[in-house]
Amino acid sequence: MSQWILIAGCGMQLFFWIAFAFGFRRAHRTPERDTKNHTGIPATPEPISIIIAVRNEAENLPGLIRALDQQSFSPFEVIIVDDDSEDDTVELAENDAESRPWLRLIQQKSPEFPRKKRALMVGIEAAHHDLLAFTDADCRPGPEWLSEISRVHADRGPNTVVVGHAVFSRTPGLLNALARYVSLLTTFQAAATIGLGMPFMAFGTNLSYRRQTFREVGGYGDGMASLSGDDDLFVQRVAGKRAATIVWMGTEESIVMTTAQKSWGTWFRQKMRHHSAGRFFAPRIKIAGLLYWVSMAVVAAATMLYSWIAGVAWILVHALCIGNAFCLLRAKDLILRLPILVPLYFAIQVLFPVAGFFKSQKTWK
Repeated sequence: MSQWILIAGCGMQLFFWIAFAFGFRRAHRTPERDTKNHTGIPATPEPISIIIAVRNEAENLPGLIRALDQQSFSPFEVIIVDDDSEDDTVELAENDAESRPWLRLIQQKSPEFPRKKRALMVGIEAAHHDLLAFTDADCRPGPEWLSEISRVHADRGPNTVVVGHAVFSRTPGLLNALARYVSLLTTFQAAATIGLGMPFMAFGTNLSYRRQTFREVGGYGDGMASLSGDDDLFVQRVAGKRAATIVWMGTEESIVMTTAQKSWGTWFRQKMRHHSAGRFFAPRIKIAGLLYWVSMAVVAAATMLYSWIAGVAWILVHALCIGNAFCLLRAKDLILRLPILVPLYFAIQVLFPVAGFFKSQKTWK
């Protein structure tokens, strides 16, 4: 009986990874990646409002503003919503706004849970334009970021949610390698599920949709009960109501660079906060996640109790499925580190989803 359970679990993992590989490839074959089919940026492009919720980001905000200064696209505006910062964030934003007519600061003096979502809602309602883009203060969009967002919206029509991704900068050390691996694997799975027509994940570091879409689905809706999920839960809400087409923006020009946490403790807390939104996922997504989690545990059990061959086979299948993706996502160096990273990934797949699911998170920053 136990052998059949092991076979079923390993087979399920094989199914998941083959499906992910197919979905990722399909996501990268969407019309906007075909230069023969896309229309490019319109001659009179629709203006974009960039919404950024911040709290205690004095260290990161100047770098983001410099990156936005370099955008090749126009016109756009930037709305910074400060969530009662206790450092010099407000002063820095005010100084930047004096020399940049496209930059506005809004202060949220009496924040309420969930603080980031409420800050984003303030920015959405204050925006001058219907087309919105979102990123975070510790991100560094490339100069063509807004142009890519505009192009994808022009290609795919008005009812579109555009999901992009952020890549951690490479620095020495095991924590950086593991953080990059987990982040890029999450990105791979997000793109794959979008390619399969079953989107359930997005990234607030690189996201775009229309204010009209936000209003049509009732904003964050039930997701207001969760600290996190201004990206994942919102995309699931849009998909569930079929309010818009959700597309993957995976071009090199659309990548947003960011930095990984510098300590294990802050990285653990960040991952716990992100996973806490899982409690509010749709039932079908919870079931799929449970099957993935259980089948991965079966592979780990097969490796420890029966033979190391099961673990090696998983790594080989894993590497074959993600190899092309990690090349596209600037992480080729991680492929050779899989024998070290995979066991750590198995461990945190037990820790983070379970702890995040059962422990309510109340603090943003």
